Amino acid sequence: MGAEVPVGVSLAERAAQLRVLAGLIYRAPGQDALAALAECVESWPDPLTPAQRQAWQEGLAQPEALLLANEQLFWVPGSQRLSPFGSVYTDKDNLTWGDTARAWQRFASAQQWQPVLECAAPDHLSEQLLLLALLLEQDNVEASRELLCDHLMPWGPRFIAGLEAQSVSRFYQAVGQMLEGTLQALMAQWSLSATAMPLYR
Repeated sequence: MGAEVPVGVSLAERAAQLRVLAGLIYRAPGQDALAALAECVESWPDPLTPAQRQAWQEGLAQPEALLLANEQLFWVPGSQRLSPFGSVYTDKDNLTWGDTARAWQRFASAQQWQPVLECAAPDHLSEQLLLLALLLEQDNVEASRELLCDHLMPWGPRFIAGLEAQSVSRFYQAVGQMLEGTLQALMAQWSLSATAMPLYR
């Protein structure tokens, strides 16, 4: 349920949104980040529902619960775990080093991107969001479009749908909704369509 694109949202603002959301998916916020995140949601460029605001505020008020939710959703094997690696969705054997992971690695290398996160494979959602944020800050529209269409959006919506549907954390449901809104706004702004790929998860 992507939000309507507000008039005048800059690429730099989109990049800032992506950095916040990438950080929250990769790791639960520490105590030193809570105040900044509370302020961040108050100035979020896209319209937020009262439920999203409440989930965000309640989550930040319980940092230990956020840490547990982050581990359960993205790190600890189990029925609630959502894999943040693209090739797990695009590879028929759900491998973390499938063809799309190698394609992402080639694309990132062409952008002179050095991985900044410690991950089991290169195509972690947060890594892709961070590179997209950098490209937006550089006003590199061509590479941003390629990243969205060929690398992130073929599988990203499946991950986001799982994040929105999970029952572990209302905070992370809101994060999924906010990420969906941000990415859909970029796709709509440039009239883009994701490259069609079969998904196996």
